[in-house]
Amino acid sequence: MKGIIYVAENTVNGKRYVGQTRRTFELRKKQHKRDIERLDLKLYRAIRKHGWDNFNWAIIVEGIENIDSLNRLEQYWIKELDTFKNGYNSTTGGEGYILSDEAKMKISKAHKGLHWSEETKRKMSDSQRGRKNPNWKKFGMDNPLSKCILQLDRSTKEVLAEFAGAREAERITGINHSNISQACQGNRKVVGGYYWKYKEEEREEREEIAV
Repeated sequence: MKGIIYVAENTVNGKRYVGQTRRTFELRKKQHKRDIERLDLKLYRAIRKHGWDNFNWAIIVEGIENIDSLNRLEQYWIKELDTFKNGYNSTTGGEGYILSDEAKMKISKAHKGLHWSEETKRKMSDSQRGRKNPNWKKFGMDNPLSKCILQLDRSTKEVLAEFAGAREAERITGINHSNISQACQGNRKVVGGYYWKYKEEEREEREEIAV
């Protein structure tokens, strides 16, 4: 089973919890629900206080191929959303995974400037209606030699993110770059739960519609 990074947001106060799982998203939520009364963690104390229905759950990244990427991305999102000090995470994540200085530098460069906009927050609130992966941002667009790739929502075909290339997409999402390339070339329909296209192809389609 491929990995998932997900977030739970308290709609009362806006505080969040970031988690990872290699099970299905629905099974992981059911496990959380079972643990509410038996575990004394920040997340469960908050759910007991505010109620299960006042938490929205959404997938941030899915289709993560290996445990190192899963741990790395969980650590990143806990830090990015500040859920350890000002949220419901009891640890900094990663199941004890220790990042090397080189890995830290690569992650910092890859995610530089990434933030959750007001639009992203709205998408989080819409998560129960199937909106996923609010992590939409352009990455590495300054490289003129890159063949830009678009990540699209499987249901709405909305563009979620734009990457400089398949390897950049893998570094950010954890989804295998070869599979992403195959999807862009039309050899695979869906990879990691998303549609993928070359940006140039998307532009040509828009121009054809306009004509």
